Amino acid sequence: MSQPSPESVITAFIDAIEVRDFEGARGYLSDTQFSYRSPVSKTDNADTFISLISRIGPILEGIERHRTFIDGSDVCSILHYRTTME
Repeated sequence: MSQPSPESVITAFIDAIEVRDFEGARGYLSDTQFSYRSPVSKTDNADTFISLISRIGPILEGIERHRTFIDGSDVCSILHYRTTME
């Protein structure tokens, strides 16, 4: 069985976050090569990220996908989380 493409992994990951399946989303993240940066937080730990992102679950309306960059197995995705709060 072949490995899924990086594009299919990031799409499935964002889909999981959007429907608030944070446990499912965690399954797509690397234990050793993970990095998250936003205007309000940053972490290099996937479990910490899932803990942070799950806090927006109650106010998450959707995710706007602006741009995804793929270089081999490295992926960078630029997103806008739409929430019920400004």
